[in-house]
Amino acid sequence: MQVEATRTNLVIIASMGLAMFLIGLFLYVNASRVAPYMRYLLPIPPIAVAAYIYVLNVVSVQGSQTLDISKDLLIETAIGTVSFLVIAVLLLGQYYMIFSLLRK
Repeated sequence: MQVEATRTNLVIIASMGLAMFLIGLFLYVNASRVAPYMRYLLPIPPIAVAAYIYVLNVVSVQGSQTLDISKDLLIETAIGTVSFLVIAVLLLGQYYMIFSLLRK
């Protein structure tokens, strides 16, 4: 079982590496079009890492059972989205408070 999980993990890592290479190449070729929107792309890498860890944990817990995680995935995505929004608002609020205090 451990060898199968390792092989699956290596295939996932290799395929994601290839996908990141192709996406990066596409973005590089279209750098002039992408540049104004670059700030919107910055959250993608940590979100991709979190999704990878989530899938790895779900697959390791499920084992050989059929994956039926649509409800769990929807709930966890909603919780993650709300958490990201709340943390971003708190951080921006702190930034603006500190900025306004330093400006005086």
